[in-house]
Amino acid sequence: MKKILIVVVLIIIAGIAGWIIISRQPEKNTIRTECFEEKFADGSVIQAKFSFDNNSASGTLDYLWAQKDNSTGTFSGTIKNNIIFGNYHFFSEEVWSDSQVAFLYDGQSLVQGYGELTTDGTGFVNPDSLTFDQKNKLVKTACPLAL
Repeated sequence: MKKILIVVVLIIIAGIAGWIIISRQPEKNTIRTECFEEKFADGSVIQAKFSFDNNSASGTLDYLWAQKDNSTGTFSGTIKNNIIFGNYHFFSEEVWSDSQVAFLYDGQSLVQGYGELTTDGTGFVNPDSLTFDQKNKLVKTACPLAL
């Protein structure tokens, strides 16, 4: 009888320990949305709203220029070594276009990458040699509430 009681107690302890271990595992596919903004003295604004899921980012990206045509569109890309590379599908001057963009991401800001573009202007010639201008940062802001 004592052996059966000991076995039952051990099974209960093992079950509780297993439940504790499983319940403390971090969620692997948690999607989080973050918003970023940069405001310029002339009234221009760059805004990004990205959803992050593991090693990918997607969302909206808007360049609202005070003295030039605006471009608004969607972004979809991947994250590697804190750099987000992706495609920006945007509307500007009554035309839809695509362009490769890159951002250095540190969890609190996005810094756009610049480099030599292909002849058609849609991608980087050498994505490994981009320059990230730390003076121009899109800083994390509260995301606007949906209407």
